[in-house]
Amino acid sequence: MTKTLEHIFNYYKTFDRTSEILIAASGGVDSMVLLNICQILNLNFSIAHFNYGLRGHESDHDESFLSQWAKDNNRRIFIKKDVSLLNLKSNGKSIQLKARDLRQKWFRELLIEHDFKCLFTAHHLNDRVETSIFNYIRGTGLKGLISIEEENFEFVRPLINTSKDEIIEYALSKDIKWREDSSNEKLDYSRNIIRHKILPVFEEVKPNWIKGMQKTYLNLENTEEAMLFFGNKLMIDLIIGMEQNTFFYHCPNPYFLFWALKRESEFTENQCEQFWDALEMEKESFWLEKNEAYLGFSYGTIKFYPGINRAIPDIKIDLEKDVCHIENTSRDMEIFVQTLTRNHFKDEDLLYVEDNYALLDADKLPKGDFFISSWRKGDKYRPLGLNGTKKLSDMFSDLKIPKPLRTQIPILRDSSGKIIWVNSGRVAEEFAVTLSTNRIIEIEVNCDGEL
Repeated sequence: MTKTLEHIFNYYKTFDRTSEILIAASGGVDSMVLLNICQILNLNFSIAHFNYGLRGHESDHDESFLSQWAKDNNRRIFIKKDVSLLNLKSNGKSIQLKARDLRQKWFRELLIEHDFKCLFTAHHLNDRVETSIFNYIRGTGLKGLISIEEENFEFVRPLINTSKDEIIEYALSKDIKWREDSSNEKLDYSRNIIRHKILPVFEEVKPNWIKGMQKTYLNLENTEEAMLFFGNKLMIDLIIGMEQNTFFYHCPNPYFLFWALKRESEFTENQCEQFWDALEMEKESFWLEKNEAYLGFSYGTIKFYPGINRAIPDIKIDLEKDVCHIENTSRDMEIFVQTLTRNHFKDEDLLYVEDNYALLDADKLPKGDFFISSWRKGDKYRPLGLNGTKKLSDMFSDLKIPKPLRTQIPILRDSSGKIIWVNSGRVAEEFAVTLSTNRIIEIEVNCDGEL
């Protein structure tokens, strides 16, 4: 455990000493050892404990145990009790996944609300092996075999290269108290079957096999890095074009390119299978989405949108001014608005249509504030010339606007969110100019400084 202590200390040294860590703790031996180590190193940390209530009084005793430890060691503790999983007890397969989603959501909320540097969890080497085996028998790739990584964005696992035996040995040597989770002994979950039925066979075949797994993971991680390096070179070599932050590729055998793009954006294994099946079926087009990144193809060309958040924040504009010119540097957008009388326009000018340009009847507009914003799920309006309303998602499909680019299209709304005009589309019927219009608002919106 000396190496683990040094590793945590060296990791924390990279932080500002005022930075605070959040440590997820269940009260079991793993998390209590992690708390003990961080206490010995005098790190700045608080504790987070999620009580699902699945083991009745046992769960409440875990909570009390950790609360007392925090009090004795002068540490702040956050506790959340959510017993909603009790309704899922008849379906053991879904409980662990739901529990993970609940606690990770809460952890992320705490990280943001209290400005923690990162979250430490007590996952160890045995956890990693169990996950790898489960992924292997379910069907997986390189990433699934690597399974639990030491660091994944704000989640850090300092004990990931430490075995369960080493953790218990350390706990006993330091007289560390912990709580036992009785559910760990039951064979209701796949992980417990692997732990109690499969891993003991490994020990029979190769005593101290866990040390060999450390080397295996190092080899797998090095292999992944090498593949990523050469995959990135391949990505560059196969680029045949770029438009509005979307890269276009052509590849006789797209599997290698697909792997590199998948790794870049962390698409799931299920999504990978869907993508590959769509390619083999020679569909005309197909799109995947993950964390605002899009990967797809249409008519033989693979397209990748890297997930840069280009959605438009609400930009307030004043339509009452005679002339309004706004430069939004964070979005590289320019908005030009002016109010003119009808005699400034010829009749044929009223029919002029361009993607980034619109004419509005000033006297038909509602009172209040106006905003340029992005497409929102469920948006619909009545475009000029159409009988009835139309969903924007359907209109974008008709215009053949790729999914990754739809949130980049400026939309003019009133304060209630009602759509007045869609760039690349049309003015809403009720705000369109006619031959009898008296005052006209001319609006032009250009992205990426093209005005």
